[in-house]
Amino acid sequence: MAQQTQRIPENLPLPARNLTNVLKILFRLNPAQAEGLLKQGYVALNGRIRRQGWAPCDVGDLVTVEVIPQAIVAPIKQTKKKQSTRSIEFLYDDDDISIVNKPANLLTVPTKHREPHTLI
Repeated sequence: MAQQTQRIPENLPLPARNLTNVLKILFRLNPAQAEGLLKQGYVALNGRIRRQGWAPCDVGDLVTVEVIPQAIVAPIKQTKKKQSTRSIEFLYDDDDISIVNKPANLLTVPTKHREPHTLI
């Protein structure tokens, strides 16, 4: 398999300097692809295989990715979930708090699983 290596640039802001974000930015991967490559052991940071996306990176570090067929990296397509036809009703809203009446299957806030449909 071929390899691609990128050096972490100085203009990459500190909050983005974890391995998952570096893969997304430098190699133009979506989050599922980045996590898949990490879990399968296809990513090295300064010559050392890394499987954790939270691994911190510094300016000048070398990130190496094994180039594999797109079919392996492509995320699994999610089935479409039936959208609720109920609307969201704002019962109260001010600078500090909002009270809403929402469907039971609608998440209020996004989670680490990156659900596409949330209230926020």
